[in-house]
Amino acid sequence: MALFDSPVICEYLDSLNTGRKLFPAAGPARWAALRQQAVADGILDWLDFRFGADDWRIGRPTLAAWFAGFSQRPSMQATLPSA
Repeated sequence: MALFDSPVICEYLDSLNTGRKLFPAAGPARWAALRQQAVADGILDWLDFRFGADDWRIGRPTLAAWFAGFSQRPSMQATLPSA
């Protein structure tokens, strides 16, 4: 079975892990983790890819610096969306 969409893939990978989980099983900690995932998913795909002319980095220097460093990871470089 093919899995697609970042949230589904993250849940699948988390289910394979026997150590500390990305997503707690239930409660407020789970909702906080899912909220962070949704924000990151939007930043990584939706903003730059779909709204390249809108610079979300303006006024968010800490987030922009984090994203600049994270974007250099081999996994990020290998999975950049094509225009």
